Amino acid sequence: MIAASKSAAATAPKGNPIMKEYPDLLGRFRVDGKVALVTGGTRGIALAITNALAQAGARVFIGGRKLGEKAERMLRTSGHDASFLACDLTEPAAPARLIDAVIAGAGRLDILVNNAGIAIHGDTAEFSDEDLDRLMSLNFDAVFRWYRATIPALRAAGGSAVVNVRSMSGIA
Repeated sequence: MIAASKSAAATAPKGNPIMKEYPDLLGRFRVDGKVALVTGGTRGIALAITNALAQAGARVFIGGRKLGEKAERMLRTSGHDASFLACDLTEPAAPARLIDAVIAGAGRLDILVNNAGIAIHGDTAEFSDEDLDRLMSLNFDAVFRWYRATIPALRAAGGSAVVNVRSMSGIA
């Protein structure tokens, strides 16, 4: 636990000790006016990332196959500007189609969070070629395609960011 100085503790928000030590920490991470696209942003850590970006002021677009309407509704109910764009993220044409939809809806794209991924657990000796193809299609090929497709929009926006979220579970 980080011990806050008495002066910081007196003026900082209660609860989180880091926020007591650095009362304007979240202010440094504002993304007001930015447009973010989060792949697989409908549940788990990706939904948390989507929510954090929205709370930090971004307009968020969620790309994925399922649960998107629920995530969009939850974010909108919280007062955030969020849209779900349904797609199969492994489809080679999906990145261009969704990026076009984001730009048509928001005029720009500033942030790409490549989060979609799968894990297939089990005995490696019994791991089928179909499982390997499915794993690599989403966890590697799609990540590359999404990044490549966003480069022109990100360059045009300037000051952009790409965040690739991966898990050891997805490759183990």
